[in-house]
Amino acid sequence: MAASSAGPSQPVSDEALRLIALPTIFPGAQVAIESGKRVKYARQEKPKTGELFFPDAFVDEKVYSVTGGATNEAEMEASRDVVTQRYSNTRHVKIRLFRWPRENGAGLLAVLQYDFPGANPAMCCLSIGRLVHLVRDAEKWEVRSQYLLESAHHSSLQKCELLDLIGDGVDELVVESDWGGAGTAGSSLQVFDLSHGSFEEVLNTQSRLEYMDLDRFTQVLNIGRTGSPMAGRSASRRRPCSKEASRSNHRGSRTRVTTAVTALTRRTSRLGTNCWLRCAKRLPDIMLTVASPYLANT
Repeated sequence: MAASSAGPSQPVSDEALRLIALPTIFPGAQVAIESGKRVKYARQEKPKTGELFFPDAFVDEKVYSVTGGATNEAEMEASRDVVTQRYSNTRHVKIRLFRWPRENGAGLLAVLQYDFPGANPAMCCLSIGRLVHLVRDAEKWEVRSQYLLESAHHSSLQKCELLDLIGDGVDELVVESDWGGAGTAGSSLQVFDLSHGSFEEVLNTQSRLEYMDLDRFTQVLNIGRTGSPMAGRSASRRRPCSKEASRSNHRGSRTRVTTAVTALTRRTSRLGTNCWLRCAKRLPDIMLTVASPYLANT
């Protein structure tokens, strides 16, 4: 079955819903629109020649000031000043809302990118990328489930779209989120199945990787070929068993990225066998295509 050609679903632009969603996600917090502000750690500069570009998918989103205590361990780290050991309680939040598939307006998907501008956090948690499922019971909204994106050296989201990847009328969430550490900068491409009312990760692979000046590569989700009947003719559809996955993902290993083949990397090792089987059933023809083959011999 071919992927949908209708393009990504449009975000919800209703400002009133945003002002309902934010206090629901941050209970007891005060929310206000911040004109002319930006998330402190979001990438702004264009890359130098030869460097990878990490675009900010939320660059044009409004910034909201959300003042209230930390709600989880990640926020505790992101709000801390490593010098004074004091904590900030004000976030600068960017939010994108979508209607949750198959919930007839009673469910919302909130994708948030935020930091604590008054903090000086450790690099392990510069800023936070967070996915939230909101549901409405009568007139009351509440949080049903959440997913925290990788926070190490995280500064921005490169992609955030709802796409019907296999043409069955149900959108999947496609997110790219940056991360880094120890001379390395990268981004992960993740696909989430939302059809069961939760964040079921069916794909997690590197979309960008840069190690100092030695290695660079990018790969992109090939929407046109994902789910196409022709997709399997140019590349094997065979999914790795758990033994093959463990061999390909041992620490320090790298797998050469090949056109139209989903490559294993050490960051996909956290996907268990069940996740790979679900990926094979739910998204049988996710196609990743090399955009910039910088990899040296592996």
